[in-house]
Amino acid sequence: MDGTLEPRPMHIDFFANSVTVDNPGMNEAALRSYLTYMLEGPVPPVSYTSSMDLWGGADSQINLSDKDASFAAFPHRNVFWAVHNMAQMQSDAPFPDEGITYMTGLRDSIIQGLDVGWAAYQNLLDTTLTRDEAHELYYGDAVLERLQAIKAVYDPGNVFSNPQSI
Repeated sequence: MDGTLEPRPMHIDFFANSVTVDNPGMNEAALRSYLTYMLEGPVPPVSYTSSMDLWGGADSQINLSDKDASFAAFPHRNVFWAVHNMAQMQSDAPFPDEGITYMTGLRDSIIQGLDVGWAAYQNLLDTTLTRDEAHELYYGDAVLERLQAIKAVYDPGNVFSNPQSI
């Protein structure tokens, strides 16, 4: 070998979803449902990770009152916990439908026990959501309206688009 790099396609087939849980956070029923699904539920057909991050709390910079819908495209200012679920294939095989079913079940196991509001994190796009569902969960009404106005000015021909785009 002479040290030159040969181009080759590099990709990983993966699926992701998320749940942002409003303040004061997950109750025992939601946490128990989430852990029971992982430990006693169906056998996962794909390798996955699930992480839970504390976003809120006494000194959270996310929850500052001056960061409202006009501050950024990130609307989740009342979030206490964020759960990120991601699965990927270890080979060049396509991501199986059974993996999507499992990962959706993992997300739903959290949602079904919640007694507070929830949404989703727009940097972990869930491709099973419709455009309207994605807009509601990722942005909410106020941020979505502002982003649509920006899109109309800077991309009136909708050059930059995908199934969930604004």
